[in-house]
Order: sequence, then C-alpha cells, then structure tokens
Amino acid sequence: MENYILTIITVVLTNAITLFAVWLTNKGNIKNLKIEFELKQKEAKIALLQEKQEELYIKSKLYLDSLFFYYIPYIQVMLDKMNLEQAFKEINRQIEENTTKIDIKRINMLIGIYYPEVKQKFNEILMIREKLNEVVSKFKKELENGIHNGILYINEFTINHNKLIKLTEEFEECIFNINIYKKVNKST
Repeated sequence: MENYILTIITVVLTNAITLFAVWLTNKGNIKNLKIEFELKQKEAKIALLQEKQEELYIKSKLYLDSLFFYYIPYIQVMLDKMNLEQAFKEINRQIEENTTKIDIKRINMLIGIYYPEVKQKFNEILMIREKLNEVVSKFKKELENGIHNGILYINEFTINHNKLIKLTEEFEECIFNINIYKKVNKST
C-alpha cells in the first residue's frame, strides 16, 4: 500500500514539475514572440515611412522642378527674347508633358498624414508661387493692353523666383532630415 502511495506521489509530483516547466517555457516563448512581433511591427512602420518619404521627395521634386521651369518662358517674354504666344506654346508643352506625372493632391496628402513637419515650408513655396502668378498676371494684362515693359516686372519676378529656388532647396532638405526612426519610436 505504501508502494502505491509513493508511486502516486511520484507521478503527481513529476506531473506538477512537468506542468510548471511547460508553463515557464510557454511564458518565455510568449515573451520572445511579443518582442519579435513588436520588432517586426517597428520594421514595417520604418519601411512604410521610408517608402512614403521617398515618394514625397520624388513627387514634390517633380512638381517643384516643373514649377521652376513653368516660369522660364515668362522671364523670356519680359526680357523680350520670346513673344507671349511662344511662351504659351512652351508652357502648354510643359503642362502636357507633366500633367500625368504631377499629383499635388498626393503631395499634400503625404505631408498631411505622414510628415506635417514639412507643411510650413511647403506652404511658403505655395505663397511664393502665388506672388509669381500675381506678377505674371499684371505683366500679361499690360501686354494685352499693348504695353510691353517687362523690365518693370523682371526685378520683382526675379526676386520671387530666386526665393522659390531657395525655398525648394530648403524643402528638399527638410524631407532629407525627416527622422523616421524617431517617428516610429515616438508612436510606440
């Protein structure tokens, strides 16, 4: 009888120790799986933010380059090196060439959702674009009225065009300086 009791105690004790060992192993595995999951989640966020950062750079570069070149024909007209009709042909060619490539809504969406820290610099570019458009509009009105005095406008236009170039470079620098690792660590 004592032998049975000793056997039962041994079996129960062995099973309890085995269950405890399995529980400890599972607890360690769960902890490792959680760490691995969090690491993969961070890697996925980094990959996504990197992809969006590259997309923002490429799309904004395309837009800003086209914006820069859009105004060149107007400068040529102001300097009397091209007439307005030639300028319109060149501008229309540029628009046709870039219409499918440029997506300003996508740029704004990328900035709004992923990189609001560059929004102010992008808005400064848009404000300079408006100033350039105002100068061009005043110049075209005079041309339509038969007055061709581009020299009056070239100074203001050049100042704003140079600001556009400077702001574009600063905006690109802002994109390069986005720290996606800091964004990922901040969000977790």
